Amino acid sequence: MGDKIDGPVFLSIRGKDPRDAFMEQFPMLKEPVKKGSGAEYKKNNNSWVFLVDRSTGKKAVLLSVNSIKWLSSDRVEVSGGAYWHSLRFDVGTYRLAKKENRWLVEDYEIKAFP
Repeated sequence: MGDKIDGPVFLSIRGKDPRDAFMEQFPMLKEPVKKGSGAEYKKNNNSWVFLVDRSTGKKAVLLSVNSIKWLSSDRVEVSGGAYWHSLRFDVGTYRLAKKENRWLVEDYEIKAFP
């Protein structure tokens, strides 16, 4: 992804909200991680479509997970992407490793972007 995330982060797994038990893994992050259904798309004056937090109106990012491939008990490849607005999004493969009981992104290979 390479972009700094400022504002809330929304998460969708295969187009649906993650379960509550899954969401409980994110309390230690600086920005809140919320279920994807808490975001909505809004147009601005330039007709760009932005993702915003329904509860605050603050610009946000949606991280979408399409598939998860387990490489071992502590390594996965995740196919997905990120969406900020109609001219800023990407799709690719994340490589994560579990270290000290936390999942960390080690690499991100972009497959498509505007």
